[in-house]
Amino acid sequence: MAMIPQEVINNIQKQANIVDVISSFGINFEKKGSNYICFCPFHDHNYNTPSMSVNLEKGIYTCFSCHETGGVFKFVQNYQNVGFIEAVHIVAELSGIKLDETFKSSSKYDKHYDAVELAYKFYQNNLRTEDGAQAVKYLKKRGIDDSIIDEFGIGYAPNKPDVITKLLLNKGFDENILLDTGLSNRGNSLYDLFRNRITFPIHNTNGKPVGFSARIFDNSDEAKYINTRETPIFKKGEILFNYHRAQNEARRTKSILVVEGQLDAIRIYASGIKNVVATMGTAFTKDHITLLKKLNVKIILCMDNDEAGEKATLSIGENLANAEVPTTILRLSGAKDPDEYILANGVDAFKEAMDNAMSFFDFKLKYLKKDKNLNKEVDQAKYINSVLNELNKTNDDILIELTINKLAADFNLNKNN
Repeated sequence: MAMIPQEVINNIQKQANIVDVISSFGINFEKKGSNYICFCPFHDHNYNTPSMSVNLEKGIYTCFSCHETGGVFKFVQNYQNVGFIEAVHIVAELSGIKLDETFKSSSKYDKHYDAVELAYKFYQNNLRTEDGAQAVKYLKKRGIDDSIIDEFGIGYAPNKPDVITKLLLNKGFDENILLDTGLSNRGNSLYDLFRNRITFPIHNTNGKPVGFSARIFDNSDEAKYINTRETPIFKKGEILFNYHRAQNEARRTKSILVVEGQLDAIRIYASGIKNVVATMGTAFTKDHITLLKKLNVKIILCMDNDEAGEKATLSIGENLANAEVPTTILRLSGAKDPDEYILANGVDAFKEAMDNAMSFFDFKLKYLKKDKNLNKEVDQAKYINSVLNELNKTNDDILIELTINKLAADFNLNKNN
């Protein structure tokens, strides 16, 4: 970010309405006297009384519970996890204040972002052409309507060898930028990576498109998906699909649903459940956990209903538990993934399943029973020892007591032995 003169920062602070800025993040206020009050987004609430007060005249917020306090820039810094200068830019944009071009962001990767942005717009516009008619037909068949297509910027890469490559070169982009962003590959000459595929743009946490996941729709290729490879601006292990849209709703609802694929996230979002993100496959990293932990909300983990999804649930759940992130597990029956489940059973059934998500500990107990015949003493012993081993990892005395009581009852044991 370029430096902004102090007088410009002061002017933005004077013009910005702190209540309007905070409200833009989905936080609801109630007028009380000369102040505005709301639930504080920076800590958990175990009560029903709003604890954050905002003084509009002074432009200051204060939470009387966690003691978080400051002005409009500090709020955006803490809420959006950004630096001061970026917070100034965000406040200016939310307040309708135009900054001089000399103060706009600048980095050595600006050309990379510009190239992906241009490709994003091209693919999106191309979906509406005659070339994209079959792709639109496929999306409509999957229940993805125009409003969702537009909101997610879904597009179509034409069935031609080098359309986006030629477009970017004609716009003055260097060949190295095309290769660095993963939009083009080199063979005998440069050619497009994505051809005859529906494109789903992937955004970073600030909402900038940084890559694509591209899907076949006519069985023309054995590879169902082709994804942008690792690039200077796209690090798969640092990005969760739809995070930039979901974060405010997650903070409002105090929960976030984590699913396995982009189409699952899109289906759930289109059904009115906006606090949803997707991993790109079952890979889950420390950076993903950091992103989720910053939200200070409960995780509802819903991987695909297959063996790989079950193993991923166990692995991801363990990592979240070790990071002390509250997590529940949603396992869907009768469908391979949330997309299929909602199409077959409706969103109300899916919401009910979310409400009945099990604790991660209960999921582990269920997993430990897998492939064991508990009518046999050998398998009983293996299961009981596995459960006791899990209990050794927790300091929750109530959970330990309840679990031991259940083991004793289920297997006719003396719990005092």
